Amino acid sequence: MNSNLYERKSFLEGSLMKTNNKEHFSTEKYNDYTVLKVDLLRATAYEAEAFKKYLRNFHNKDKNKIIIDLSKSSFIDSTFLSTLITFSNKNQYKVKLIVSNRKQLAIFKLTKIDSLFQIFTNLDQAKVS
Repeated sequence: MNSNLYERKSFLEGSLMKTNNKEHFSTEKYNDYTVLKVDLLRATAYEAEAFKKYLRNFHNKDKNKIIIDLSKSSFIDSTFLSTLITFSNKNQYKVKLIVSNRKQLAIFKLTKIDSLFQIFTNLDQAKVS
């Protein structure tokens, strides 16, 4: 990106950022579990709207066998987290989260998010529990 002040401001405000559902969100089956993979380094308010759209098309018969993989995200903001909570509560899903970043794990414990979701550091742990 060049040093054009307008372009830098637009980038920071998110108007140049486009989140493509097909590139950043995917669903895979592992045995009995449905795993929603979030392939974002930073899961922020800008990506939350695209994630909401992706989740609107998601349906799973077994409400207890859903895992959301956030292991590639080193930062998850409150808006993106709110999307996860709304999705879980609205559909009465019991969602397990995979969070491998230590800072995110600490924040989830401080904010009591770990009381809303079962949180694991890898897929194997989430499937076994």
